[in-house]
Amino acid sequence: MRSRLKDTMDRMRTLTTAPLTVAISLVLICALTATAQSSSDQEQCYLCHLELVTDDSAPAAHFVEDIHFRKNLGCVACHGGDPESDDEETAMSEEAGFTGVPDRQDIPQVCGRCHSSLKYMRAFNPSMRTDQVDEYYTSIHGRKLLDGDASVATCADCHTVHKIRPVTEPMSSTYPTNVPRTCGRCHSDSNRMAPYGIPTDQYESYSSSVHGVALLEKHDLYAPTCNDCHGNHGASPPGIEMLANVCGMCHASESEIFQKGRKGESFQNLEYPGCIACHTHHDIRPPTEQMISFEAGGLCAKCHDADEIVPVQEGRQIRAMLDSLVIIRERGAERIEQAERLGMEVSEAHFLQRDVTQRLFDSRAHMHSFSAEALQPHADAGIAEANRVLEMGDKAIKAYKYRRSGFAVSTLLLTILAIALYLKIRSID
Repeated sequence: MRSRLKDTMDRMRTLTTAPLTVAISLVLICALTATAQSSSDQEQCYLCHLELVTDDSAPAAHFVEDIHFRKNLGCVACHGGDPESDDEETAMSEEAGFTGVPDRQDIPQVCGRCHSSLKYMRAFNPSMRTDQVDEYYTSIHGRKLLDGDASVATCADCHTVHKIRPVTEPMSSTYPTNVPRTCGRCHSDSNRMAPYGIPTDQYESYSSSVHGVALLEKHDLYAPTCNDCHGNHGASPPGIEMLANVCGMCHASESEIFQKGRKGESFQNLEYPGCIACHTHHDIRPPTEQMISFEAGGLCAKCHDADEIVPVQEGRQIRAMLDSLVIIRERGAERIEQAERLGMEVSEAHFLQRDVTQRLFDSRAHMHSFSAEALQPHADAGIAEANRVLEMGDKAIKAYKYRRSGFAVSTLLLTILAIALYLKIRSID
């Protein structure tokens, strides 16, 4: 094996036009050979492809980064053939089982030869699921592939071909921060999406949304990306009836309150699309109280006319309660911050202010009941606690002023006493 590698490296030194990636791959091969762990120990096809100066060298050069290479699985696992033969015709013959590049329709089955075998996969990762191929065929991608549409996404489109990495590695195409671009390679291609009538602005919309900013700019890996809403191998656009459940995977309180509230059943009966009726889908913006409005630009006006008495009154009551809680909370925060700057101890007020913030979140969640009556106890509790914070801040500021005035009076009395004592001493002298 070592002599074979030495001969290969000697030949590669003469190829002055070989890509830099080939040279890097050879360095890695040498390092792996030193530990006698390289999968190329049984892969003559891998070594031969490294010698090529055509585009065919790219797969072999990239394969050194692949999780399969690290697990000592070589080219023959997917392409078949005889990995021991030095003769190209023998190694790539039908008798040797060589299949070459699989057709796109066959890719799930090629991957499934290993990934659908519980016994086989257990040797590598006992926790890895083995139903991905079956799940894939239930998705819109898999169903269209079975119908003969070869342009839909297969395993290789999402996981790449020869640079497959574990999802836990930041360089993986399926790492959370990389998923939007992975999906966008197809879904941002207008030519590819044209036959399906699917828009191609999802990536741009998502990137500027509250979810996209959290994931892509703030690197919050808990923020949802494409597969969190659409699924992984069973990818399918969520239907009307299940949309609230999809959002509810993260926003559980809001989803439950909405479905039990007056709008949940009516939305379902009217086949309205649930959450996205107000929040949209990919271009989701941070929610504010200003969204509750019947004026032009307000979300309520999308469904209701401004002359509908009952909805308008209900909406205004909801908006008034939320505005009151927000305003009093902000006043309390300003007051305790002012007291803290004056050097007063207000730790208890800070703890209570956290409760007020939680009350605000809870009230905003119960706004999804679209009922002022259901919202009122939560908003009133928050307003009461916010008023307590405001009182504590006022009390601390008054205590500071009292101390200052007391200090001034004390200083004045001491000054008068000192002057009187000085005059008395002089009179004695």
